[in-house]
Amino acid sequence: VEVVYRYLASVFLSAVDDRILARNPCHGIKLPKNERPLVNPLSTESVMALVEAVPDRYRALVLCAAGTGLRQGEVFGLTVGHLELLRKELRVEQQLVQIVGEPEFGPPKTKASRRKIPLPEVVVEALASHLATYGSGINGLVFTDDQGRALRRSRFSAQVLAPRGRHQ
Repeated sequence: VEVVYRYLASVFLSAVDDRILARNPCHGIKLPKNERPLVNPLSTESVMALVEAVPDRYRALVLCAAGTGLRQGEVFGLTVGHLELLRKELRVEQQLVQIVGEPEFGPPKTKASRRKIPLPEVVVEALASHLATYGSGINGLVFTDDQGRALRRSRFSAQVLAPRGRHQ
């Protein structure tokens, strides 16, 4: 609604500037507050069921996402340089985006998305174990596919999050 209103108000403002309209009909209109839906995180049981359902390589990714609230692009773009396991925190300063071709680093979704996040012990342990087992990938990526490449949303969804029956 807000985006449509902005475009419409801009068109009317141009019409006023061009003397097609005497007054902008959008002037003085107050939009209703945008109520965001309540976030209902997964239960611990649901997270653990998901951890058990994905291949070993992605279990730390699921725990990290659930334990920190990182967006998909943020967890896919997490690098070892943004982890402070001894301090039990990570920094969100980038995300992995894919417009055309290979995924690449981009800024977080908003300026407010740049943040430090405390890590629960279970996430610290999962990340440490993951890095000890798989190492880091290109550009220090914590999570990569089984060929060491950056994760792609579509491939991850189809190959990792797909129902078990589709893996075969």
